[in-house]
Amino acid sequence: MLELDLLRHGAIAFEGKGVFYGRTDFPLSEKGRQQAIEAGRRFREERYDAIVCSPLERARETLALAASEAGWPLDGVRYDPRLQEMDFGIVEGYDFARIAAEYPAIAKSVETSWGETVFEGGESVASFFARVEEGLREIARLDDGKVLVVCHGGVIKAAICLLLGLEPKASAQFASEFASLTRFHITGDWASMRALNL
Repeated sequence: MLELDLLRHGAIAFEGKGVFYGRTDFPLSEKGRQQAIEAGRRFREERYDAIVCSPLERARETLALAASEAGWPLDGVRYDPRLQEMDFGIVEGYDFARIAAEYPAIAKSVETSWGETVFEGGESVASFFARVEEGLREIARLDDGKVLVVCHGGVIKAAICLLLGLEPKASAQFASEFASLTRFHITGDWASMRALNL
């Protein structure tokens, strides 16, 4: 059995509510740094056979701070671009009201057919899910042991859908809190979600 822990990064140095930010490489805010440290304290008893991290700064910084607190060794960490947040292209940095005003077709697709949405200049939801799945498959090749993945809310929600066999639109039904842990046990093609937002 593979134990898979997905840790979301801490809060970022950008306070826009409901803003579509993905590939924009925001650092952690002071609050986010404290959240990462607290995560390290909460999970200091955990020991991992492998650690995989998104290469974006907010994930790397979260890992560094949490690992320093928890005593996790960082030699051998693998940085996987497939576990970066989604690229929202021309609407990166927009909130939904602005998207609706300037790109009504994208707004309508987000509301009515999320799984088929394409973000011009960025990614489609389908391609985002495909790359996350590819990254997860590589991790799952370690079919025994315990792996920590430090990544993003969108990646965690995609992973939940992929591992539980849900449609992409179901990702909107899950919330991933800053610096929280989502845990899976995986045996072959079977996955069980053991915790959300630890």
